[in-house]
Order: sequence, then structure tokens, then C-alpha cells
Amino acid sequence: MNRLVHLFQSDFSGENAKQHAGYMTQFMRTPGSSGIRSAILYAEEYLKKLGIDRVYRIEYPVKNGWDVTDADVRIVSPIEECVVTYSEAPTCIQWWSVATPPEGVTAELVDVNSGLREEDYLGKQVFGKIVLAAGDGHAEGNDHAYKLAIEKFGSIGLLTDSLLYPQPPFRTRVNMPDAVQLLRTPRLGKGWAFSISYSKAQRLRELLRASPVRLKVRIDAQNFEGVGHTLVVEIRGKGNPDEEVWFVAHCSGTKPGANCAGGAGLWIEQARLIANLIREGKIPPPRRTIRFIMGAEGGGLEGYLDAQKTQLPKVHAAFVYCSTGNDQDKCKSSLILFKSPESIPSFLNDLCISTIKDVSMDALAPFKDVSRDIGLIRFNVAPYTPWSDNSRLMRLKIPCPLFMSWPDIFFHTQYLTDDKLDPGVLKRCGVVTSYVATMVASAGIAEARQILDRVESVNRSRITEAAIKARQEILDLQINGSSREAVQERLADGEGELDYLLETALNSIRSIEDLVWPSCQKEDAAEYRDEAEESVKVIQELASSEKYKMRKWASRSKGVAK
Repeated sequence: MNRLVHLFQSDFSGENAKQHAGYMTQFMRTPGSSGIRSAILYAEEYLKKLGIDRVYRIEYPVKNGWDVTDADVRIVSPIEECVVTYSEAPTCIQWWSVATPPEGVTAELVDVNSGLREEDYLGKQVFGKIVLAAGDGHAEGNDHAYKLAIEKFGSIGLLTDSLLYPQPPFRTRVNMPDAVQLLRTPRLGKGWAFSISYSKAQRLRELLRASPVRLKVRIDAQNFEGVGHTLVVEIRGKGNPDEEVWFVAHCSGTKPGANCAGGAGLWIEQARLIANLIREGKIPPPRRTIRFIMGAEGGGLEGYLDAQKTQLPKVHAAFVYCSTGNDQDKCKSSLILFKSPESIPSFLNDLCISTIKDVSMDALAPFKDVSRDIGLIRFNVAPYTPWSDNSRLMRLKIPCPLFMSWPDIFFHTQYLTDDKLDPGVLKRCGVVTSYVATMVASAGIAEARQILDRVESVNRSRITEAAIKARQEILDLQINGSSREAVQERLADGEGELDYLLETALNSIRSIEDLVWPSCQKEDAAEYRDEAEESVKVIQELASSEKYKMRKWASRSKGVAK
């Protein structure tokens, strides 16, 4: 294995990353809130002690700030009983809910079924009352129920037991009856909303079948215009400092919100690791600037971008962290690389995929004492998904893979505490991204050749696997007596896929030249270009050969219906 990979594996501390994340989970970290300021201050003070080139904060206006101190819902008739409290389930109060008077408000409860259709409200008097809606498991559904109940029909507030992103059979309202889901109001500032557990919602529905139910709701919260902060850590490049590599994380989230905090903890440990390795002389200073950016999801990165009065530098890569460290057994999750959009020509996806394969062998097979062949941490690759700050970077045409744990049976509920984080998963993500980022930040001609070799290998495998899959499916059609038209349709799909994979492969190979020309002698760069074109020819010939075999298989008539 590569010496640099070994170095990161030996020096990266998943325990450190988890401890940083654990500290942040004690705060409600909404945009502009005191909690997110505390999280950023913690990271800033820790990193300033390390002697990094530059650690600083950027301030930006927050128009939709929101903070909460306490909240609860209680039944006052026909019985007295607690429904939910902020102290026990901080995820219960939906972001941007307005405060009640200090003494709270009391009103009758009305069940409106899903609450997503206007028909749900027909014949029901909800004006001035509290609505109970089941929702549909989507954030957009919660917004819609809020707008119907409060904006259209005049209720004073909303309760819902909707659970986002069900994952049967693991994550459903029925088999997670006490989970309280973090949700957000549409920032309209005219009402309030609570999330409650399925078990409590069922209790309320049971009571409503027998008699009217009155609730008392108390919310100590504030909506405000304020100031947000983005923390920036800079390791200045020594050769091409105006070219950059970014690590982007967000420390915002509800309390406890260990999934979001996991990415922030990883980000802090990564800054420490790379700075220490440079200071100790274990790796040379990078040619290109390495920049770490952390704040509120969305607003923190936007604040940094807005603060750049001049044109952005050339950013070769931006590694985005969302929830990167989930314990895979407890959360029923996998670590996932959501690829940078392939519409942005870059070698970055392929280099990440190759590195994941290299570092994902953890255990020995029987009768072996050296080579580790068995992977214990799940690390999958999926297409681009606009989930987090990667969506903003994509619009700037910056290559931006997103690293995230998914699915997650505890996603944004009160149970997502720091004991749901796994230091091993945090380390695995940190090793992969540290290696790839350092390769990109330090790349000269030798590193470009290493990247080229990896990229060619990944694309050879991808094209071969796609061709094999297409040929097998063509053969299945023939065996089952399908029509010639069906066979030809599958052939056309297979050829189209190979054309697409060839295009992305060539874009990936040729994008490596961006690392070569500014930093190498003209003669070396020309020699590299010749080598890259050899790789292009290898990929083109492979795709052509696989197409030929695919057509040959499709031309066979045995088993095909006339």
C-alpha cells in the first residue's frame, strides 16, 4: 500500500474526531444561535493552538436566525399527561416556531389525518385550535401540512408524528414508536409546530375518540436577524498557492445531532493531522493551498463565498462532509461516497473510488497472516445527490464529492447521540479523503502519473463490468425466447452506456492535466501528455472491443422469437 496512505492510517485518530463531535452534541446549533457559536469557538480555540498558518472567522448576516431555550406540550383535559418536552427530546420543537406567552397557550386538539389534503379539514373546526397531522414521511409534506393548518385554515399550531425517510423494515413509525423527528417550519413566522412520537400521537388519537382533548403548549424561543460565523483554516501552498483544495463541513444541527457533528469532528481532526504531519516533516508542505471551511449548513459556505470580493481561486477538489461517522450496526447504515456530478469533468471520483478499495480491507482470511482481504466497514459509492453543501459547490463547477452515512434509523431524532458514532468509520473516511486531498494539493508530475494509473484502472473495470452485465442480459433474453426487437433494444442501451462511460473516462483522464501544466517543466508536461493519450487509447480500444463482443452476442438467433 502507498506510503502516504500508511501514514494517514497510523496518525489519524477516530477517537479524537468522535470526542470533538461529542462536545458539539450538547448544543442546539441552529443558524445564528448561541449553540452554533459555541461549537465554532471550540473548534477555533483548539486549532489555533496547533500553529496552523491561519485560523480565522468570517461574519455574515443571518436573516432567519432562530434559537430555543425550552418547550413542551401537555394534556390538560380530559387527563393531565406530558406529551413531549424539549429537555427529554430536543428534536420536538420545529425550527423557526414562534414563542408562546410565558404562561403558554391552551387550546383544543383536532385530528386531521395526514393533514396534507384540503379534504382532511372539511367539516372540522380548526380555527384557533391545534392540529394533529400524520404527515407523509417527507419534509415537503410537513411544510404543506403547516401551510394548510396554520396559513389557510387558521389553527394556532401543528403536532405531527411524521418520521422522515422511512426505511422498512428498520425505520418506520411503528417499529420506532418513541422516536421524535426533527422537522422545520417553512420560516413563515406565524405559528409553531411540534414533532411528537408515534406512541404519543396514538395516545392522543385514542383520547380524541372518547372526548375532546385540550393541550397546553409552552415555547421559549426567538426568531431574529443576527450574525453567523464561518470558521476558516488555511494551510498555505508553497508552489501554487492560488490553487486550492477544500474540506467543507457544517457544525449546525439540532441537539444532539451527532450525525452532523460527526462531520465537524472529522474536519477538526483532519486539520490537526495534516498540519502536524507537515510541521513534523513527515509530508512536505503542499504545492496548493488546503482550506478548511465550517459553519452552518448552507449559510456557512455561502457566507465564505460572499466574503470573497475577488474571483474564487482554482479549486481542484472540495470534500464535503455531512454525517460521516455513523456506527453501522447501531444505525443500519453505510458510509457512502456520493460522487461529484459527472457533468464537471474531474478525475476526483475515480481517485476516491480507487482509494476506498485500497483501504477497505480490515481482516485476515483463514490461514493468512499478512494480506488483509475482508472488509468490515461498509463503504459504498452512489451517484451525485444534492444533499448538502455539495449542491452549492456544484453550481460553481467545483468537483465536490459528498461523504455521508446513510441510511440511518435514528436520522435527526433525539436518539442520534454521540454513542451512535464509530471512531473506525470516522477514521476510514478521514484516511480516504486525507490521502486524496494531499495527493491533489501536492501533485507534480510524479503524483499526476500515480493518479493517471489509478483513474485508468477504475475506468477499465467500470467499462468491462458494464459490458459483461449487458451481454448477460442479452443472453437471458435469448434463452427466454424474447423478440429480436427486445434484444436489439438491450443492445442499444448497452452501447449507449458504454458511450457514456467512455466519455466520462476520457474527461477524467484529461482533467488530470490541470495539475500538471502550471507546476511542471514544459518537457515533463509534454511527456505526461503523451502518457495520458496512451491511456486514452487503451480506454477507447477497450470500449470498442466490448461493443464488438456485445453486438456479436446480440446477433445470435438461437432462442430468440421470430
